Order: sequence, then structure tokens, then C-alpha cells
Amino acid sequence: MPHTILRQRWVVWGLLAAGFATVAGYHAVLPIDVDETWVLTVGWQITQGVDPLRDLYEFHTPGAFYLAAAIIKMFGASVWPLRLVVTLLTAATAWPLWRLAQLLGLRGWQPPAVVATWILLLTMFPWINPNHLAQLGGIWAAWALVFAWQKRRLRWFVLAGAIAGLAVWLLQTRGGALVLAGVVIALTARRLWPLVAYLAGVGVVWLPFLLWPPALLWHSLVTLPTTQYLPSQFVGVQLVVITVGFLTVLALLALAVHAAPSGFWPLWAVALVLAASIWSRAEIAYWSTIAWPLSVLFFSLLSCPWPRLSGRPRQTVRAVMWYGGALLAAQVFGWAAINGASRVAMAISDRRAGRGDLWQGIGAAVTARTLPGEEIFALPYLPGAYFFSQRPNATPYNTLLSNFHPPEILADAISRLERVKPKVVVRARDSFAVRRGFHQDGTALDAYLDDHYRVAQDSVAGYVVEILERRPGL
Repeated sequence: MPHTILRQRWVVWGLLAAGFATVAGYHAVLPIDVDETWVLTVGWQITQGVDPLRDLYEFHTPGAFYLAAAIIKMFGASVWPLRLVVTLLTAATAWPLWRLAQLLGLRGWQPPAVVATWILLLTMFPWINPNHLAQLGGIWAAWALVFAWQKRRLRWFVLAGAIAGLAVWLLQTRGGALVLAGVVIALTARRLWPLVAYLAGVGVVWLPFLLWPPALLWHSLVTLPTTQYLPSQFVGVQLVVITVGFLTVLALLALAVHAAPSGFWPLWAVALVLAASIWSRAEIAYWSTIAWPLSVLFFSLLSCPWPRLSGRPRQTVRAVMWYGGALLAAQVFGWAAINGASRVAMAISDRRAGRGDLWQGIGAAVTARTLPGEEIFALPYLPGAYFFSQRPNATPYNTLLSNFHPPEILADAISRLERVKPKVVVRARDSFAVRRGFHQDGTALDAYLDDHYRVAQDSVAGYVVEILERRPGL
């Protein structure tokens, strides 16, 4: 009876919708993540006429910021409309993921198992973030690439190229990996026109990049992340090695049994380049944004007929695959549970310690001391101070991390502060950036602030965040 009930599509979609609603609700009740405030702030600054590449020390392609700007322009400076839009965009990608599973021959309970695994992965990373949005773009791009490869129609290669190009707008590393995978997939058609059609789709979507000078694009999107961000953020490649190892085992098995379904190899190529795209930040949160193809590949290979294996060898290999798949599923579930429980526990601990809403607290403290349009400054990583106070930044730098920004940037920030003389500065002490090794307190900028500002408020909402006011006459 349970098996018969689960064959009803409405029951399956109902269960998946309930699971997604639970995950979405979990994200909604958690405190706003600092990375989410960064996207909100840059989006709001765009609505104020600030160019995200020209005026900010920014090194991400600006698609996520322009999306935030559009939502803020339509619905006002609030986090909730953007959270709702991102939630709807996330829910919408269940369809291409389901279709992708079906394109690779998955039937019965396997497509919902793929989507359920993806829902678990959604618990591990903030949603208002270029990494999450690039994950959504990657799912659509992978579906389009596999579909185009199977149909061998030029219009589908154009569509696949356009979607992969859009993914670049969301995050250059993920999107660039998808574009590269698409080139390889188009070349396997053994004709020139699929590649031309694919690149045409990419090129059309990339045309707006011409609005920026090429030298600025190269500096912001290539030089900064590769020479400064990646070295300062490197955490090891263990998860990349494990993922590539898993993909290698699947590939060897597919070759050995000569049973890879149609579309297996294009998706395998996508999974490989996505794994490579997180090599500098190969930690579980970032891994969760690129791991979604693994369950599709696993189930597609498991469900295929294996003409070269029969009897006990076939049973043995299948048993090993089930065992490995169960271990992987248990790890994903465990990681999701640990991540979710730790974040909920942290929120409860903050409440018990008397800590309130940091961002609303900063906004209230700043607006009480400044006039609308009056410039402020916040450091080292408090981008939400600008969004929640609706005050412009006195410098081009929404973040200033000593292990990322070179000394000349800190010197430039000091020069600008001396010229503008903002009345209020917000400074976090012993922040998460310090604890994670991205920043060290006591920089030359801190020394300047200690000389020219006094502490007007030594904590905000229970957090060690100082509100500094400029000393009279300085």
C-alpha cells in the first residue's frame, strides 16, 4: 500500500513541497546572515546610483546585486520581498531538476529522491547570496545542456548557452565552469554549428558587460579574486578531491559495464567542472551548492541495465553502490542536520544571552545620530549597516579585511575618512572575520579611528559592536 500511494504524483509533489516549505521556513526564521546583508546593501547602493564594479572594491559579477536592486526598487528597502523572490526562484528549480532526472532515465521513486536530496542541501548556505543563485542557474543550465545534447537541435544549444551565460552574471566561477562544460558538450556533437549556436547564446547574454571598460572587468572579476581573495580564503581541497574521486568511480563503472544512459556524460562533465570551481573554498557550505548532480548521476547509473554484468558480479557491484550511496546520503543528512541544529542553537543562545537583532540595532543607533543622506562608515565586515540605516558609505569599501585588502587600500580608506569626516563609524570587535582568520583587529585604520573618534556606545543588541562618534575639532 505505501508503495502504491507514493506512485501518485500529487502525493509525491505534496511531500516534496512540504519538505521545501520546512526548509524555506527554517531560513526565514533564522537571523539575517551577514552575507545576505552584503547583497542587500550593494543592491540598495545600486538604486542610489553606485556602480557595483566601478565604485566598490567588488570582485563578483553583479547579477545578484542587480536582482536585489530591482526588488528593492519595486518593493522598498526590506529584506522580506527579496527573501520571497529567492524562495520562489529556488522552488522553481525543482522542475528542471526533476526533468533532468527523467532525461537520464530515472523513473518511479528516483526523481523525488533526487529532489529530496537537493532540498536537504538547501539547508547549508544562505539563500540571498551569489553562490546560492548561481546554484539555481546551474540547475537550469545543466538541464538545458543535457536536453540540447540529446535533441541535437541548434535552438536548444542557443538556449543552453544563454542560460550558462546568465549563470556567469550570478557568479563568475560557477558560471564560467558551466560555460566551459557547455563548450565541451557542444564539441561532442562533432559538428561546428552546435558550438557556434551555443557560443552565440552565451555572447548575447554577455553583451551588457560591454558597458564596463574591459580593463575594469578584468581587474574586478579576475585579478582581484585570483590574487587577493582566493589566497586569503583558501581552506583546503579535501572535499573537491572526494567529489572528483566519487565522479571517477562512477565514470569507471559506466565504462566497465557499458551502460551509461543518454545524457550521463554531459551531466558528469558539469559535475566535474562545478567541483573544480570551489577548489579554494572546499568547505561543506560551498560544497552543498555544487553537489546536486551527484544523486542524479548515481541513480541514473544504478537504474540502467548492465549488459556486461550478470549473476553474482552484478549483485555484488549493485550492493557496493547501494552501500556507498547510503553512506553518502547519511553524510548529507548528517551535515544538513548538524548545520541546521547549530544555527538554531546559536539563535537560541543569542536570545538567552539577551542579544537582539544586530542589524536593526545598528540601523537604530546610526539613524538616531545622523541625518538622511549623511555618510557613515562600518568595518571590518558590517555591510548591513548601510542598508539598515539607509546611509551611504563614506568610502568605496563595504568590507575592509586586513588579510584580504592590501595596505594601500587601508591607507586610501583613511584618506577618504579624513576628507569626508563622517560623524559616525560602526566597528565590530572580535568579529567572526577575526575568528576565521580573515581579519586582525589593530590595523592602521583602527589606530586612526582610536585617535579621531570616541566610543559613544560600546555594544549593540548585546554584540561587541561599537558606535563611534568623531571627536570635536578633528
